[in-house]
Amino acid sequence: MKLEDCQALHAFLSQSQADGIALNAANVTRLPGLAAQLIDFAARQWTANDLPFVVAQPNEGFIDSLETMGFQDLLFTMGAAQ
Repeated sequence: MKLEDCQALHAFLSQSQADGIALNAANVTRLPGLAAQLIDFAARQWTANDLPFVVAQPNEGFIDSLETMGFQDLLFTMGAAQ
């Protein structure tokens, strides 16, 4: 992901605050820190608001990136669906 991708993710999340979220992580090869932080914040916010936040098809690159950055708890918070 590039900075522009993170900006697009932020815009999407900002526009979707009243809705449940389903992100598809099937094509993620590496997740940068900014994207992981955005996803972490959003997952916690959606959970606090009792809205669904799901990451569908989290592949090895996505999972490894989160674990490397210490976000392994996020895998449980966001209801990862394989």
